[in-house]
Amino acid sequence: VGKKKNTTAPTLNEFEVYFQELYRCRNSNTELREIMSIQSDVNIPILDDPRSENEIKFAFKNMKKSGYDYSIPVLKVLVASFTLILTTIFNLMFFVKYPASLACSLLSLIPKSGNLKLARNFRGIQMLKSLACLYDRVIANRLKL
Repeated sequence: VGKKKNTTAPTLNEFEVYFQELYRCRNSNTELREIMSIQSDVNIPILDDPRSENEIKFAFKNMKKSGYDYSIPVLKVLVASFTLILTTIFNLMFFVKYPASLACSLLSLIPKSGNLKLARNFRGIQMLKSLACLYDRVIANRLKL
């Protein structure tokens, strides 16, 4: 007679502690100073030129999935009806400031092999917001050139 395995997943608090430690910056003061001291006057036209409406449409057409906040049909309406506005927003995000809220994502946990009572035996998959996914796709397409 087969016995049922008693597998109790870690609590949300245990997952939170594990992933915070995993992604924690080891020396935030030094790292932040180094990042802020980076300066570059290099301009690479293919990478640094403003984004275009065609790039956004092409990037959307090649998206396989949307983000977690709304679906592809909603994004399709945005791209079809508001491409000029999206282009302006994406250029502001690139040249002025990327909104921190778009960098936030949902973390979904997928079990790996091993003892599932331990948080370290789960893999975190991050799901970005739809606009962040589209923006990332535009940037990725430029890097492929």
